[in-house]
Amino acid sequence: MPGMPLYSDTERHILMLGLNGAGKSTRFLIELLATASNRSLLVFDLKGELAYQTADLRRRYSDVYFINPHRQHGLPSDGFNPAKLDPDDPLFFSQLTDIGAAAIDFSEKDKHWDESAQSLFEGFLGWEAILARRERRLPSLANVRRMLCEPDEYEVTRDARGRRQEVLVRGVTFTAQRIIAEGGYSLAGLVGRFVRKHGLNELSGIQSTADTQTKWVLDPMMAADLAKPGVDFNAMRTRPTTIYVMIHPMELRKNKRWTRLITSAALCALMQPGAVRTLMVLDEFYASVGNLPILNDVWALVRGYGIQIMPIVQSVLQLQALYKEEWENYAAQAGLVMSLGPAGDNPTAEWMSKQCGVTTILKASLNESDGFNIGDGTGSGTTTTGISSNSNQNSGRNRGAAMNWQQAESRVLRPQDIKNIRAGHGLAWVPGLGTRTIPYFAPNYFRRNAPWVREVRQNPFRGG
Repeated sequence: MPGMPLYSDTERHILMLGLNGAGKSTRFLIELLATASNRSLLVFDLKGELAYQTADLRRRYSDVYFINPHRQHGLPSDGFNPAKLDPDDPLFFSQLTDIGAAAIDFSEKDKHWDESAQSLFEGFLGWEAILARRERRLPSLANVRRMLCEPDEYEVTRDARGRRQEVLVRGVTFTAQRIIAEGGYSLAGLVGRFVRKHGLNELSGIQSTADTQTKWVLDPMMAADLAKPGVDFNAMRTRPTTIYVMIHPMELRKNKRWTRLITSAALCALMQPGAVRTLMVLDEFYASVGNLPILNDVWALVRGYGIQIMPIVQSVLQLQALYKEEWENYAAQAGLVMSLGPAGDNPTAEWMSKQCGVTTILKASLNESDGFNIGDGTGSGTTTTGISSNSNQNSGRNRGAAMNWQQAESRVLRPQDIKNIRAGHGLAWVPGLGTRTIPYFAPNYFRRNAPWVREVRQNPFRGG
């Protein structure tokens, strides 16, 4: 009914579309954070606005943690340590591969080097977890990078016969040899090919790729945050927990692998039985997560684990860029697809228009005719009695009109209608309703007459 709140109890994923400035935070996310109870939330809040405004409210419903390496708005950071893995976990190897896929970006041009760098990274990450347990310390991603980038060094010695020989004493090849000897079958399989003598030139190229793809770890603030014990994503399954992930937008492009690591590590932890449901709000999905293998693999599966994923994108063009012809799978598998505000581009408007379906309309057509004719005749003749002549003229006009009505198919909402949706208005589609579209209006939270509104802090970017 008009004016009544709309509630969604779907256990499936939610896909949200909205341009920058559409009001996704003020019209939707702030209310979600202020009122959601009995569940855990992982929120990608890149500018830190939501954390600053709603963290105190969230403490009513859950524990609250921050991953905030650049200390935005003076908020603390509990850190994130992707190297903190348990070598005895039966899923240890699977976790290594998922984290490796998040840490190393693939490109078609350098696919061989990227795949090889990923295997090397995974092997060294597993080795760091084993070493840290032996040495009774926290594992560190900085140590993983140091081992990956360490050049091989040799010492000159003499053998029993006094002959000069070079002995490898440190470096990436030395570490790989230790992993083969002490790290177990699985880790040895990841790094074994990198110790072949005839592959030294190849190893140099792979090492260079790993160096480039882990350069972001050199940021001192990132390194310090990665060295902490870090938030425990497993806690989200046992008790309501809210985790805000913050990074300055200017740092996002350089640290996209970090946000991908967080997503991957969280999913690895959450794919376990637990009593508490979790919602992952992935704002700026295109820039912060992108095409992440583990997310693609579990998109159709995680519902059974009590996990909901909510990617927020600006247009379908972003999904098309990430997933090519498979992009519509994200909408098809969602329990709710919603848009807020107008579409900003033609492909998005066209797709949304098709989602709204078609209807039958009556089209009128008017046929009008107007005809005019004129005639002029003369004649003459001669007879025995004399001469005769005659002439005549005639004219006529015909006019007519007819109105015809016929049924025709038309879009319920045309693309131009979608691009003219007013601010705060949106459309929603739910599986099982066919092409039936649910229009809605989402007011700014500060226009709401609810007790929690007064407890939302002022946006830190707007002062006051």
